[in-house]
This record gives sequence, C-alpha cells and structure tokens, in this order.
Amino acid sequence: MDKIQRLCKWLQSSGASFDKIELKPDGDGGFGAYTNCKTEKDECLASIPYNLAITENVALETLKDHLIQPLRGARIMCLFLVYERWVRGDSSFWSPYIDCLPKTFSTPFYYNDDELKFLKGTPTETAIAARLDKYKEDWKAVRSSIPTSMISDEQLSWENYLWSANVYSSRAFPSSLVPGLDAEGSHNEALFPLLDMLNHRPTQPITWDSTDSSIKFIFRDSFEAGEQVFNNYGPKSNQELLMSYGFCIPGNIQDLYHVKLNCSNAPEGLRKEKFIKDIGLFKLDHYIRAANLSENTILPMMRVMVMNDIELFYSEEEYSGHGQPDTNFISFRNELSVFSTLGQLLKSKETTILDIDSTILGGNNSQSKLHKSNIFTTGIKRILSSSLSKIDKTKISLLQAVKEMMSMNEVTSLLPRWLSKSGSEIKTPSLAEISEDVVDNLALNELISSVIISDESFEEDRTFSSAINTRDIDLDSALALFLLRCRYRKSSKWYGVIGQYKRLELTHIMPEDRIGKLKIKYDSLFPELSDSYPKLFSSSKFTLDNFMWAAQMTNLFNVHINIGEYSVYGLCLA
Repeated sequence: MDKIQRLCKWLQSSGASFDKIELKPDGDGGFGAYTNCKTEKDECLASIPYNLAITENVALETLKDHLIQPLRGARIMCLFLVYERWVRGDSSFWSPYIDCLPKTFSTPFYYNDDELKFLKGTPTETAIAARLDKYKEDWKAVRSSIPTSMISDEQLSWENYLWSANVYSSRAFPSSLVPGLDAEGSHNEALFPLLDMLNHRPTQPITWDSTDSSIKFIFRDSFEAGEQVFNNYGPKSNQELLMSYGFCIPGNIQDLYHVKLNCSNAPEGLRKEKFIKDIGLFKLDHYIRAANLSENTILPMMRVMVMNDIELFYSEEEYSGHGQPDTNFISFRNELSVFSTLGQLLKSKETTILDIDSTILGGNNSQSKLHKSNIFTTGIKRILSSSLSKIDKTKISLLQAVKEMMSMNEVTSLLPRWLSKSGSEIKTPSLAEISEDVVDNLALNELISSVIISDESFEEDRTFSSAINTRDIDLDSALALFLLRCRYRKSSKWYGVIGQYKRLELTHIMPEDRIGKLKIKYDSLFPELSDSYPKLFSSSKFTLDNFMWAAQMTNLFNVHINIGEYSVYGLCLA
C-alpha cells in the first residue's frame, strides 16, 4: 500500500468523506485532488471531521505535561509536528498524514546562495531574513521549553524545525473554521488533512461550511471527470505565495511592491515625523500595485516628508488651530516633489533587481527555484515600470495644469493653500481634478521651461544672462537674483506669480545661521554687481532685505524634476 492509499484509508476510517475526488500526482512534483466523476455546482466534494484537525488544543493536550515553560500558537504547533514525525514516528495517530507531507520545500528558506542572489534588491530579500530570524527565535524558545529527555537535539534540530515551520505556513487554515477555537483564546491556525493538499487557483469560487462536527468543502463550479479541483487561498501577492507556499503566479493581479518610508533622511526629519504621527498618517510600510498610486496611503505621508519650511510651518499652524490639516494637496511644488522623490526611490529599486538569463532557467522546468524567482522578479519589475510610467505622466499633467493656469492669467489659482492666510481667495485643485491626458507631441523641454524657473530661464533675459555668465555665481544665488529681477520687471512672464509673494514675511522661519551665511553671500555680490550693472542690479531694488527674501524663496520653492531621461532643477512657485 503506497502512502496516498494509506492516507485515504486513514481519512475514511476516521470519518472523512470524499467519494468523488481522488489524490494523485499533479505533474508539478506534488499531489492534487481530481474528480473521478462528473460533479454538479454547489456540491460538497469533501467533508473532514474536526477530530482530524490538528489544532493548538490538540498539540497542547499531547505535550503540556512535558513542557518546562508554556508554548502557544505556531511554536506549539511546530513542536507537535516535529514530535509526531521524529519521536512517535509510525506509532503516531497522524503518521499517515505526516508521511504524505513534503520532505522539503521550494520556499526561499531552502534556496542556496546562488539562488538567493536573484531575489536581491526585492522586498523579499529583507523579508526572508526577517522570517528566518523569527523562525530561529521560535526554535530556540521551543528548544528551551521541552527537555532533551523528551525530544533530543537531533530530533529537534534547526533543519527539522524549519521543516515544521514551512508545513505550518503553507498548509494551515484559519482557526475560525473550527467552532469554539477562537472563543477559547486561540488565534492560531489549524491543519486539515486532505484539504491542505488542494492546490491554489485565485479565481476558484469555493465555500467552507463549518457544521457541528465537520468542515465541508463546497465547490461553486461543476466539473467533468478527471479535472483537478482547486482551493482558493485568497488574494495573495507573489511575495506571499513564494514565502509561504513556494510558488508564484505569472501576471498575478494581486502583486504588491513593499515600500518602507523613513523620515530620518528628510530635512527637519524628526519634526516632520512628529507632525505625521500627530495627524495620524504615520505608517512605515506601504504597498504599491501596478500603476495604482492615487489611492495609496504613501502619498499623504510623502506630502509631509517633502514639505519645505513654509509648507510645514503653515500646516502645523493649521493643525494647532483648526484640527486635521488637508494633506490631499499642498501645492504644485509639493506635488511635483512627491512624485519626483517617489520616482527616484522606485527607480533606484528597479536598477538593483537582477535579470535571470533564460539559459539558466532550467528549460521547461516550471518548478525550478530560478523559474519561480523569475516569475516573481518579472512581476516586481512590472509594478515598478508601470508605476514609474504613471509617475512621469502625473508630473507632466501637473506641469500642464500650471501652464494652462498661467496662460489664462489665473495666478491666484496656482498659489499654495496657505497663501490665502494673506487675504487671497485660493482654490487649489486636488490630484483627481488634474487631467492625466498627455499631449504626445508637446516638447517636454518647452513645457518645463514654461512653468519652472531654472538656469534655462535666464536665456529669456539676455541682459541678465550675459551679466551672470561673466561671474562665478552658484545656481541658487543666480536664481535668487533672477527672482528679484522678475519681481520688478513687468514684462516678465513670472511677474504676476512672484508679485503674490512680495508681502510674505519669510525671515521668521529662517535659521540664524542661514541669515548669517546669506549676509556673507550678499556682500560677495554687492555692491560689485550694482557698480558694474547699475540699471540691471539697481542698488535700490537689490537690497540685503530683498536678496534675503529672494534667497529664502529659492530655498523654499526649489524642486528637482526627473521625467524619463530629462532632469531639471529650478523653482516652482505654484
């Protein structure tokens, strides 16, 4: 009698019912459940009594008298599996079931170094290390909780415990399927022989029906004889599937990319982190689906992370005076910074993922570890590529919106929300109101130069450009001088929007050391520039106070925009 026949005989003798399905090799190195006759919709194809379920209570009842210290959840379940396989062996009641369990797994915890390198740069790389650390912590706790006289070090080796942890993570069902289990304070999972041998199909409609004595597996589809019947493990990303079950699904629509945000590297990082926590947005872990960013919690938090000093100042003031601040849209500059920063982050991740050469994939062996890694990394690249494309389109849409408002002379509609505190009636659009249509033939350079003040803008003012080019002036100082030039030059296209900021008092949010440095910078430029170009750099307009205002504007409104291969640094005053 082979082990599958032994398992089926044991199941039936214990009250299980599965007359219309049989277990046999699935062609992928494992077993599957197949119909042996035609079945109807909504038919129960398997019923397993609760006395066959391995639960925390079953494990505790077996081991509680031998424990030096209490164990619960996954730890007691894994110890039970090791005990039944390597201590009780063939004498175990569960032996027919345990004999049919895999002896090894294709999860990343069984990868060698050469196989692991193809997961490098993906979120799974760190997840594997974290899960292994957890398993080892559990193993050490289990080892110290039961005497070696009961189970030896050889029997409870790291390799054996890792096997049990993989059995548990890949085959366990929610404990809620067993009546009364959750009510007793147990929130772990249960093992159901036979049912855990059904493979996964994400679209398979099934129903689990828990009765007083058994769990029934009901299929919503009809099947012809010889068809494989599947379980549905629920909506799971390929990372979840690979980590817990050792397989991936090509083109998995549930795929996610894990992004961890950290405020510590942002300017005013601790202050921003406190503010984010105060307004209830703090979350380290975020998940991105392919080309779907608008509904993600990552955007509100990033809007705070990329705030400049004045955006943060007024947002904190808004929070302290009127409750919850609006983080759906801060300003165009802020929104461009959000998507530029997120794009840089995702691009840096994309470049670290290795390509797997088709010549080393193992031919048509779809069960090879490298083949599964290739499916996984292909899905990750798809998420990153589509997200980066979406980010670029969003940045273009934002720039187009600014350009259209400027062309219609709707300057006040461009200004940040907090500027209304100075008396303006401001309407700032939400991201949803911004058109995502991109004019394909619109030159990106022309679009950016029409809304971003950069060194290219200097060429529009030849007199200014000629004067600046004869001096060794850093870009930020040159931008500050250009702002002052446009502030008093009515023919400049920037005159209207710059004028809205003239009344703003900016030095109150300027650190003392920056004020000192700006005074030194001003003294290095003036009066030399005014003496050389008295009409261009009028001493009555290019005063220290005005220069400090312009320098602070440059500090507050700078943005680095990357769209595809195009990159520009400049000022977005909207």
